[in-house]
Amino acid sequence: TFRVVHHGFDDSVFIDNGYVIRGVAGRLLVYLLRRHLAEGRLEFSNREIRLAPELRLPDFKDNLETRLLLLRQRLEEKGCPVRLARAGRGLVRLHLAGAPEIEQAV
Repeated sequence: TFRVVHHGFDDSVFIDNGYVIRGVAGRLLVYLLRRHLAEGRLEFSNREIRLAPELRLPDFKDNLETRLLLLRQRLEEKGCPVRLARAGRGLVRLHLAGAPEIEQAV
């Protein structure tokens, strides 16, 4: 298992005590991990992500693809046990090296 701590005030995410990312990209990561834990899914569509109200994405066309790319690069740079990959047009897939345990920090 690996530990994921999400700080809601700035959406910063730490994995096994190491800082990974914050902001919208941090919310994206936690959203994907929570959906995986709740539903067992590893693949998500961009459309589904855009429509998720808990992500608080802007109503107008945002740069979701850019945010996902940044998140993917950061996860690789940091050597995290979670990775993102394109799974086809408009699809993203989680690759996990272990089971995430998510903690919401106050």
